[in-house]
Amino acid sequence: ELAIYYAKNDWRIHCSHRLFPTELALRAELLNRLPPRAKVLDIGCGDGRLLQALPEDYRKFGTELSAGAAESSVEKGIRIVAHEDVVGGVHGDFDAVVMVDVFEHLK
Repeated sequence: ELAIYYAKNDWRIHCSHRLFPTELALRAELLNRLPPRAKVLDIGCGDGRLLQALPEDYRKFGTELSAGAAESSVEKGIRIVAHEDVVGGVHGDFDAVVMVDVFEHLK
């Protein structure tokens, strides 16, 4: 069901050029807690808005079901990875794993 939804859904309607208040708060927490060059994974990263707002030296990874949104993230320098690879440890450990605006898409 989710694959069909993401294949037909126009991901751009969920995009904003500004961070939402929850994302601003999360960004502030990450900046306070993480070291330079932190490795961050955003599950369901959308178009990469949150990861793009983090310091340039951070290593930014995302998972994203929407092909269009994933492509937009890649254009912003975010490495899109498969969920299965993350669970399987292919990419090693992360300093932080975040998930914003995803719960409403889960069964």
